[in-house]
Amino acid sequence: MKQEDPDFLESLVKFFEDQMTLETANFLKKKGVLYETIEKFRIGFGEPLIGFNGNRGKLNGFFNHHLIFPVMEKDKIVNLLGMTMHETRWKFKNLNPKKEVFYNLDALDEEEVILCRDVLDVLVLSQVGFPAVCVPEPLGNLENLKSQLQDKRIFICFGNDDAGRKEMEWAKEQVLEVSTEVFLLSLPEGCKSICNFFLEHKDAYERFVELVQKAVDDTLKIPIAPDAESIDHFLEEYSLRFHKETKGIKTGFGGLDRLLLGGLRTGLYLIHGYVSSGKTMFMRQMADQIAEQNIPVVFVSWDMTTFELWARSMARILGVSPREILAGKTSLDKVKEASSQYRSIAEYLFTFEATIETSIDDVENYILEITGTLGKPPVIFIDHFHRIPILDRDGKPLPNNLALVA
Repeated sequence: MKQEDPDFLESLVKFFEDQMTLETANFLKKKGVLYETIEKFRIGFGEPLIGFNGNRGKLNGFFNHHLIFPVMEKDKIVNLLGMTMHETRWKFKNLNPKKEVFYNLDALDEEEVILCRDVLDVLVLSQVGFPAVCVPEPLGNLENLKSQLQDKRIFICFGNDDAGRKEMEWAKEQVLEVSTEVFLLSLPEGCKSICNFFLEHKDAYERFVELVQKAVDDTLKIPIAPDAESIDHFLEEYSLRFHKETKGIKTGFGGLDRLLLGGLRTGLYLIHGYVSSGKTMFMRQMADQIAEQNIPVVFVSWDMTTFELWARSMARILGVSPREILAGKTSLDKVKEASSQYRSIAEYLFTFEATIETSIDDVENYILEITGTLGKPPVIFIDHFHRIPILDRDGKPLPNNLALVA
């Protein structure tokens, strides 16, 4: 495959390096990344409408308007990461999701390493001499990469919000299996990332060293952190709720979003109802409404085919019953028009049509592939839990498997 050929990847990197503009370099400088760092790490830029699509093998906009970060292993380019140039939380694309390797792998030559969540944090820390790495999206890749952290002292510092703190705890559990010591670094209240920290403080290096030392001292003094360590985080979360600024993925149902305090968050949501009460219709409409926000959605269905689910979306748009669409009784022109309207939603919707032979591992691999390609985890709908086969060591179905599936 071309995206695994070092020579081809080298030519791609040169191609994107040549597209780096002064405007793009200044954009990075505002994030704390110096010009020298851009050259050292060979950062490039994908101009609008130009990019490489690893699946189709041609230039067609895969890295359209993305910053390009080469991933190195033993002095060879093994992958490319693309990062959107938006002010929201960075979204990454992975040219070859199957190639799992830390970004800035050379930092692992040191005994102490900082594990970050984003490429920009790695670059900013590297500029001042801190050995830092990050896991290319998705974070779940850490399970397969953690062996490279064997016998090292690891400091974990992710985004300073609720989601980031949960990710840090998960990463800590993974890394503890192989590392000598693991410490969680807490950024000051209101500071969203390492990049922000170094931009906001003239004496950022000294302050960051103090954060590292505090993490060590606190862990040695009290191995399990008391609630007092989380009070600032609790106040920050309450402030968001007080000002009605809680973050969540909107379901498209106003009343439900209010009950959920802003929408869906990381977690498991169960929808329960009687047979034929409309659970699938409700879930599919919610999936459509989330995808309409340009948020990737995976809809795993053991109940209906992809066509049957599409028919329900058409029925909702046209205001007719699904039976009328399935029976072919609606005007073809009307269905064509509805399908045209639906296309922009379908660009972010991935339906997995499961069968009796589909395993939970098959579903997981499908989701990981999509996450790696898009650079962000999707919202996942499963219809429904009771159909997911979980087998014992002898290959026999396990009863009451809901807890295992969850």
